[in-house]
Amino acid sequence: MTQLTVDCLSDIFEYLENDKETLYSCLLANRLWCESRALLHENGISITTPTLNPPLFNYLSFCKVLSICTIDHIILFSIKPPQRILAIQEILKMIVRISSLKKLDCIVTVDIRVDLSHLSRVIDCLKDLSLLKINSNLDFKLFYILSQNCQNIKSFAIQFKSCVLRGLTDLIFSQNNLMHLSLMRLNSISSLSSLITKTFRHLNQVRNLWKPRILGQISRNNGKNLRELYTDDDSLNLASAKFCLNLFSLLTAKFVNTEELKLILDNCRQLESIQVFYHVGKESLEVVTKYSQKNFMN
Repeated sequence: MTQLTVDCLSDIFEYLENDKETLYSCLLANRLWCESRALLHENGISITTPTLNPPLFNYLSFCKVLSICTIDHIILFSIKPPQRILAIQEILKMIVRISSLKKLDCIVTVDIRVDLSHLSRVIDCLKDLSLLKINSNLDFKLFYILSQNCQNIKSFAIQFKSCVLRGLTDLIFSQNNLMHLSLMRLNSISSLSSLITKTFRHLNQVRNLWKPRILGQISRNNGKNLRELYTDDDSLNLASAKFCLNLFSLLTAKFVNTEELKLILDNCRQLESIQVFYHVGKESLEVVTKYSQKNFMN
């Protein structure tokens, strides 16, 4: 029987990323579980082996998407803290030793603090990353190592936990093909002041920025490439109309008046949709009907 190539199987698993029921059928026993079983057992965590038969493939090698929150959700009701954190760390170590990841989501809930320092010792597994989601309070050494070895991230999301640590700006600036940038819960711009002067050649989506100054400057420097802009600050509407002329999608809090909405529709002539957080009155709907382009959908 003809066997599928590694690349083909990898694409199949990635396609089934959100099909949990189908992916579950692939969770056969693997000898790599034995490497962490002793440590887990010492901490009250028991992992049974469902079969003595060896698997057909080394399934972990096909793992291209890794989410700490997803792992935590799987073991949430069977393992209690602090054993839960230890289990997550051991699973992470096991996967990154054998797999080359394309998507890594390290954003975690407030009650979980997972040590990711071991990633710096297995950096080869992260060289092909195209999506990275992290908290800002990681070890700054990890930021520096990632900036030197992971320079082709296309989608980058940062959730700010406290202050912005050293190395984070370097990690953002090192990206050659950054297309999507999301800065969540950003309370201070002092540590990211240099970000507002940066031009990202391929950047086409920016979202969840709470500080108008940063988003306004990013729009000024990168507006011609932006296709999607998402913010909860309506003071940036005029900047969008002035600098982001090629937008396809805009999400904002509200429009100060109908003239502001009309200006956006007149200038951003490729707009296909506008979403607002607050109620849109009859006058605004009439402006959309009158001034939107034929490709406008919402």
